[in-house]
Amino acid sequence: MERWKGMLYLFGAFMLAGTSVITAWLLNGKLAAFTITAISLLLALMILVPMRLQALVRTLRSRAGTNWRQLLLQAVFGMFLFRMFMLFGLSHTSAAEAGIITGATPAITVVLASLVLKERVNRFSLLGIASTVSGIILIQGLFLARLFLYRTALDRKCAGALRGF
Repeated sequence: MERWKGMLYLFGAFMLAGTSVITAWLLNGKLAAFTITAISLLLALMILVPMRLQALVRTLRSRAGTNWRQLLLQAVFGMFLFRMFMLFGLSHTSAAEAGIITGATPAITVVLASLVLKERVNRFSLLGIASTVSGIILIQGLFLARLFLYRTALDRKCAGALRGF
């Protein structure tokens, strides 16, 4: 039961991650990347601290020195830099392409868990990685094919317009 509960939470997290890509894309031209990151993390803090203040105080008192280092690394890499790179990337690509790339996160997580945490990769994980990579190639290929078709149509229109001169 706990495993299903964990999977349900993770499914919700990835669904919300998809909405954050679209929201970030909408805000990207209006606010600077650092401003978007700072405001979103501040709002999260303002909402979460009142909800879990007692548990937060109890947890902060019980943590050892090594846990603080891990928490700092998680905050810098898992929250701050992730958001900054996503926002900078969105300024150079579409939200759809960013969503496709973000969709590779589970596959990257499996690979990193195998390399860093020495977790065993089973057949289902390998199948998931293959499915993710295949899906990205397929969708990116469709985007490339669409761009090729647009380019071909544009070339034909330009050639037709030049014949009139």
